[in-house]
Amino acid sequence: MLYLFDFDGVLVDSLGFYEELVRTSLEDMGLFIVRGRQDYLDLFEDNFYESLRDRGVDVEMFNARARARAAGAKTVAVTWGWHSEEQLRKARPDAVVHHPSELIGLTG
Repeated sequence: MLYLFDFDGVLVDSLGFYEELVRTSLEDMGLFIVRGRQDYLDLFEDNFYESLRDRGVDVEMFNARARARAAGAKTVAVTWGWHSEEQLRKARPDAVVHHPSELIGLTG
């Protein structure tokens, strides 16, 4: 016999961790839409990412920010990619660089 369990919320109570991660990642982007537990849970009423989009969140930028925060890493936006500098700055990266040579100065 095989038993399968959902990890989050069944084997490990990760709600507080993820609530904090989502809240602080959004706040890093200047978006204060999760002010408490219910605001966080409301994002899951339907599809989490659609809920974020409905609230004006650039989901691609949010995902990058949240992953970096969870890993304890700093975020660096590079202006030679797909997005404009203006759009990149909305995600409030720790640094914005315009040329690959500028990356060297960030590793100190």
